[in-house]
This record gives sequence, structure tokens and C-alpha cells, in this order.
Amino acid sequence: MRATSPTDTTAKNSHTQDHHGANCLEPLQDTGSFKITQPRKVSLVELLQQQHVERSLDLLPLEVDLLLMRIAAGGHSGQYLADAFLSAYRHTPFKHGLGELIKLDTEGFRLFHEVLHIRHVKGWNDDNLYQIELQIKAIIGGVQ
Repeated sequence: MRATSPTDTTAKNSHTQDHHGANCLEPLQDTGSFKITQPRKVSLVELLQQQHVERSLDLLPLEVDLLLMRIAAGGHSGQYLADAFLSAYRHTPFKHGLGELIKLDTEGFRLFHEVLHIRHVKGWNDDNLYQIELQIKAIIGGVQ
């Protein structure tokens, strides 16, 4: 959208909208001034729905049994997922590069995505996350 000055006679009487679709300013043709309109009120529910659409991100609950099975299977993906969970849960540095995600299959990538959201999904519980941490440490032998 190009900016118009108050003296720009090519401006049309179209509404300018902010990123929430609210009309803010309307240039008045040939008058050299602007008509200011009040932004429309947006409910919190509407704002949250719009934010969800804009982010296009569905938070996936952690598939705990599958995560533990993949960690127990070992290999690069097992260690990567174990380290990812421990880092996300304990807020410790992640010892891998994110470029290593390319080595994960679709299921491993989804699990990694789920690990990132362990505290953002509805109903998360720290006691449950702690139990998962203990199980992961038992599988990998307490080595991080």
C-alpha cells in the first residue's frame, strides 16, 4: 500500500485497515485532511481465534509411550529425542544442532515438535513430566 499525503489528489475514498481489519484513517479526496474513525472493538475470543489462525500452529500433546519406545530403540533419533525432552523439561542447553532434525523420520520429527510444547498443551502436569524424565534417564542410564 502506498502512502498518501494530505495533498495527494489521487487518493481515493478507500478505508485503510490495520492488521486486525479495523478502519483507522480515510483520506478525504481534495480536502487535504483525514477523517479519523474509531477502531472497531475486538473481543478477546475473536482476537485469540485470529491469533490461532495467523500462527497456524496446532499444539500436539506428547505421545509419551511412543516417545519412550523411540528413546529405548536407541540410535541417533532416540538420543536426540531424549536430549530434547530433558532440555525442554529442565531448561538446560540442547546439545544438538537443529540441523540434525533432518535425520529424524516423520514420526521422530512430530515427537520433537510435541516435546517443544510440553508446557503449552492444555492439561500439562509437572508431576507427569517429572515421571517421564525419570523414565528417560532410566532408559539412557542417567547419561545426558
